[in-house]
Amino acid sequence: MLSRVLKAMPLGLLVGVLGVGMTFFHFSHDFEEDTGLGLLFKLRGQKKAPSQAVVVSIDKESADQLKISENPDRWPRSLHARLIEILIRAGASVITFDVHFMEPRVPEDDKGLAREIAKAGNVVLGDALSSREIPFANTAGSTVAEHRIVKFLKPLPLLGDAAVASAPFVLPRIPFKVNQFWTFQTGARRLKGRC
Repeated sequence: MLSRVLKAMPLGLLVGVLGVGMTFFHFSHDFEEDTGLGLLFKLRGQKKAPSQAVVVSIDKESADQLKISENPDRWPRSLHARLIEILIRAGASVITFDVHFMEPRVPEDDKGLAREIAKAGNVVLGDALSSREIPFANTAGSTVAEHRIVKFLKPLPLLGDAAVASAPFVLPRIPFKVNQFWTFQTGARRLKGRC
């Protein structure tokens, strides 16, 4: 038994050293995320979505059926207020929107949505993010790197004040596969005493 372990040790050590060595190359990271991660998920098999979570999807078919803009940011706020009413009646314990309510619209609709958000007492609104790349030059004047400045844009105060919280939920539009995300960003959350 001991001889088998001693024979396996050099192979294990070789694989370990190769693995550590590969981490220094950018292509190995891409290969691991694009191929290795996908392979692990395929081996694990599909998992059922939790029955406690429901996603109300906004898509072109919904917009066509409702005869409204395909851009969810332009949808009437009265529609979002009605959705909150329906979800509360269905027993939703938390409601979150991945729509950015940044600018005022029809005053009656804005007030109606704020009223429904406050009445529900469990609505979380998404903050928008705005990022800007700033080139960083060395003393010779050539660009060495870029720094990204990220600014959090809060919802319209009327709606943000009615919500239990607001925070960014960052998912890229492209690629469609998400390998990583922010679990916490300093200064990104605003929670109220009702939480």
